[in-house]
Amino acid sequence: MIGAEAELDGKAVDAGWADGASKEKIEAWTNKGLELHDEVDKVVQKTSAVEYGRLLRKVRLIYFIRPKADVDLI
Repeated sequence: MIGAEAELDGKAVDAGWADGASKEKIEAWTNKGLELHDEVDKVVQKTSAVEYGRLLRKVRLIYFIRPKADVDLI
């Protein structure tokens, strides 16, 4: 799918995007996807780290806002 999306200048593919595609076309998409593997991996890791950090800050904020009595009960 990544190879097909790269061919569309980064736009998402539509439903049924591979219907009727030739074996050669699927192979070309596969090869392009493999070429982009390292870049995609870096983007996924960075995005995950940013989202994890955002959620962790949210949890810490909740922890510090709760009244101390709630913490003592746990």
